[in-house]
Amino acid sequence: QRELGGLDLQGPGQASAQEEWRGGQGDEEDAAPPWADEVTSLLVGLVLMSAKTYLKQELLQEGLPEEERAQRVWDAPWALIVVDDSRRGCLEYANKQALEMLGVSDFVDVYDLAMYDLIKPVSEQQQEWLWVQAELEEKPERCARMAQLHMIPVSSTSTANQADVEVVARDVQLFCVDALGEGGQSVGTAILIRDWSRSQ
Repeated sequence: QRELGGLDLQGPGQASAQEEWRGGQGDEEDAAPPWADEVTSLLVGLVLMSAKTYLKQELLQEGLPEEERAQRVWDAPWALIVVDDSRRGCLEYANKQALEMLGVSDFVDVYDLAMYDLIKPVSEQQQEWLWVQAELEEKPERCARMAQLHMIPVSSTSTANQADVEVVARDVQLFCVDALGEGGQSVGTAILIRDWSRSQ
């Protein structure tokens, strides 16, 4: 069980909400959607505030109710992944577009993965990812951009044919996600992907 800036994201966080969504066997109307829990809503709020601070842009219109805001980020046309601030950079959130990009439909399928696990296992691509992470830590702007990020779908993280399947993410922006409060401490990194394609 992990925490992101003091937020318990497994219970009752996103993983539990995703499990409810997946586990709504008989009555689909009673199953909680994957964005409908308090911790996920709070995390989404932190991401949106941090995007405004570091990217100087609004990802959503202002003034939306918390629940609608979480739903719109989940259904957004862009992919969003949030990783924690641990050395591994474990995934703590992925919206619907990001899960589709990674070839899964449920967040529990990626919850135990680190972002590095999803980078294409080619030394050049992995080194580029490490460089941009270092840049993010060093730059006072606390954001960085990549023209492309070469990744692999989740199904390839444990198979021998990793190099054969590739997800190319384009127009990638990384920015720090801060905790609430003045001078909030960074609790993770958001990866915003505007476009992507999969090839084999």
